[in-house]
Amino acid sequence: MVAVAYGKGVILREIYEHMNGTFFADFIKKHFNICFARAGSKQNGRRLFIMDNDPSQSSKVAMSALEEVEAELHKIPARSPDLNPIENTFHLIKKKLEQEAIYLQIMNESFDCFSVL
Repeated sequence: MVAVAYGKGVILREIYEHMNGTFFADFIKKHFNICFARAGSKQNGRRLFIMDNDPSQSSKVAMSALEEVEAELHKIPARSPDLNPIENTFHLIKKKLEQEAIYLQIMNESFDCFSVL
């Protein structure tokens, strides 16, 4: 799992075996406040979390954990008329990372090479 913040890049990465509601709720409690702090101050008093309708992310235990960290949830609707908005977001991130790799002359990078602030 990778957390990306606009203007900051990758702010968290964590390998996991199986995603479920309990795992995701624990992940929220352990990491979200730190991630939001690394991402910067609240924007208009909001902490925005975008999810892609994974059932583990919308479970009761995960939704409760999101409320505890004062995250504003933005669900991308299933079969959204906005042609795959999460893929559009990831496309923009990929392009930015590619430009950065060219600028920094990075020729090869593995998952372990990602750095966390």
